[in-house]
Amino acid sequence: MSGSISSIGGVLADDLERIASSHSDATSARGEIITITLLPDDVESITITVQSNQIVQDIIKEALNFSAAQIRSMVVSLGGEAVDMTMRFDENGIEDGARLEVSLPREATFKEIVQDMLELNSNCNKVSNSL
Repeated sequence: MSGSISSIGGVLADDLERIASSHSDATSARGEIITITLLPDDVESITITVQSNQIVQDIIKEALNFSAAQIRSMVVSLGGEAVDMTMRFDENGIEDGARLEVSLPREATFKEIVQDMLELNSNCNKVSNSL
């Protein structure tokens, strides 16, 4: 009788392991739920909840209501390091509580261009005070 009890225990342990494995596979397929904060330029920060296996650009486009053109030029960074927009949050190392800086490039003003040129070319002088 004790042999049959131990075999029942072994079968039960196998069943528990199988169920736990299938549960972790289903959770992995859905991705872990994480909360991140988006810090867009000139707009208030936005906190959103996402699944870690979602694609970064898809979620940011939806959350910030960006056009396709804005998404193509958008730069997202985490701690000063660029995030690959075509990859998932977990593939980029983005974890719960992360703060992502979201920037859209803007056109430089004439004054900014002239200032940059002066800084990069020490032999140039600013002649006009109208800038």
